[in-house]
Amino acid sequence: MNGLGAAVPARPIGQTLPYSGPALAYSVIGRTLLAYFKMLNEQDGVNGRKISFISLDDGLQPRRARDPRISRVVSQLGVPPRQSFQPMASAEDGCSR
Repeated sequence: MNGLGAAVPARPIGQTLPYSGPALAYSVIGRTLLAYFKMLNEQDGVNGRKISFISLDDGLQPRRARDPRISRVVSQLGVPPRQSFQPMASAEDGCSR
């Protein structure tokens, strides 16, 4: 552990996937990422920093995809949940992707 990022406060990353509803078969993606980040944290994280990872059930509904704890998003399924994060990304990072 080298502690390169130890002074920087953690900013949670997250994902929203359909853990319920008609597309719940895709929840395997979320379970896989949860296991991956758990493994990383058990191995002292990245550059000595633990990863704060949040995975939520959005059921492919945009209103369920937003969570104020999530500041970075990875691996979303479907356009409506992804669009719910676009205003936050545009405001915080100055980008529209």
